[in-house]
Amino acid sequence: MRPHTESSLDTIAELATPVGRSALALLRVSGPQSRRILGAVARGLPEKPEPRRAYLVTFVDGAGEVLDRGIATFFAAPSSATGEDAAELSVHGSPVVAGLM
Repeated sequence: MRPHTESSLDTIAELATPVGRSALALLRVSGPQSRRILGAVARGLPEKPEPRRAYLVTFVDGAGEVLDRGIATFFAAPSSATGEDAAELSVHGSPVVAGLM
């Protein structure tokens, strides 16, 4: 069993694909703020996204500027790979786009 630490309560995000080596880039977000983060960056996503359903959305930055169109999927705890709320953002694999996410 994993000990309870402050770090086990963090929300983390990381690219799951190598930058510039594929047509698509996949960004994974895992932790208690996953749904809030997904809602902040994915225009066109319902307020309460259906778990495991892929949505075609427009990804925006903190200023609301469009970054890319792609696929957003929310995975509700405990039915995710990590056992906590998680999200996947699929964007174009361009190093410029993937680097902005």
